[in-house]
Amino acid sequence: MTTSPARSLALRTMRAVADDNRETLTATLRAAAGQPGGVMALIVALAEAANANAQALAPDDWREQLAFIETVEEES
Repeated sequence: MTTSPARSLALRTMRAVADDNRETLTATLRAAAGQPGGVMALIVALAEAANANAQALAPDDWREQLAFIETVEEES
């Protein structure tokens, strides 16, 4: 399977967060910052992964669930 550099970086970033590995997290963020458009590409890849997870968890109303979560976050 071929993975884009941004997606690969996003996967390493998500794994670092899940493992509470600040050293790896810092390294992935620095790697993104060192690439032209890297931070934007990382953000897009993370958003795509989050949307895929949301869709897997709530296939019928995942967009509504995300909107609800966003509303709750803005109110707190």
